[in-house]
Amino acid sequence: TWWTITGNFGNILPIDWSKSYARKLQLPALNLNERAVSL
Repeated sequence: TWWTITGNFGNILPIDWSKSYARKLQLPALNLNERAVSL
């Protein structure tokens, strides 16, 4: 059971991390676009 837990966690973690990392990269770009439009 421990192997399945760590195995599933290992498979899920990189996907969640890449999503959160992509979100962090996209947020500043979205903010810059909104500022450019408002200006």
